[in-house]
Amino acid sequence: MARLLEDILTRGSAPEQILTDIYRTVSESVRTKLIGTNLVAMRLGPGDIPGTTLDIVHQTRNSLAVHLVVEGAEIPISTEDTYRYQVRPRKWATRPLVTREMVEDSLFAVMERQLKEAGYQMARNLDRNILLLALRQGSGNTVTGLAAITVANIATAIQNLETNDYVFTDMGVGAAVANDLRNIDTFVEANKAGVNDPSKSLIGTIFGGKVHQTNNLTSNEGGATNATDAVCLDRDWAMVFAEKRPLTVDRYNDVTRQLEGIVLSARWDARTIPDTEQATAPYTSTAISLITTT
Repeated sequence: MARLLEDILTRGSAPEQILTDIYRTVSESVRTKLIGTNLVAMRLGPGDIPGTTLDIVHQTRNSLAVHLVVEGAEIPISTEDTYRYQVRPRKWATRPLVTREMVEDSLFAVMERQLKEAGYQMARNLDRNILLLALRQGSGNTVTGLAAITVANIATAIQNLETNDYVFTDMGVGAAVANDLRNIDTFVEANKAGVNDPSKSLIGTIFGGKVHQTNNLTSNEGGATNATDAVCLDRDWAMVFAEKRPLTVDRYNDVTRQLEGIVLSARWDARTIPDTEQATAPYTSTAISLITTT
């Protein structure tokens, strides 16, 4: 198997992948925990997006005034103001290929494995884009910490939310920040009840907010993981997820080269919900507060 993988990596495209021997099973690689879609405030489906883009009308905060009126006086007219922000689903896709020989000679379902892995990678891509674009880039406030995150850093981030009338509901952290938290007595003592499952993204609570650990606080092009970052947010107001076309699967055959493959594709987008009028994306919101440490 190691030789086969080496051949695939060094010799290139699928037509050159000559299968000489293959094990009955293939051990799976470790998988990054996904949390992004758990933090979405609004989900829009194909029926909500009639065209290429969708303009969402949002109410301007506190724009409708209440007046003190003396007896017999005319009551002033007051109307609320609104503004728009735009969501534009983009196409994401992947196309794994296998040779006819791999299908004929293997002792397990090759295409089913390819489909399973491709589906996971599509979900991982979505998770990265939600976390990066709609959380890290959408933060309306930033708290700058030192070498390790502190309770004071978290309290300041929560204050940033509360000052703008939001409520702290969730916190997403990288691996380094999760390590910092596990060395803070306030966090550890609150989570000694034995309810935490290390295989899940939810690793505990702090100040009433759920803490999720993920390695997807990174760029959608596979840049370096921002393990030292954390985001605090109000889940009910932070992000919108628009899905123009759900995840679809197409299977095809290339007869001349005897290749079989599948295409997974989707059209979706995740945006920060701006709490003030902003001309263009990326939008920012004070419902999100970023904490950076070194």
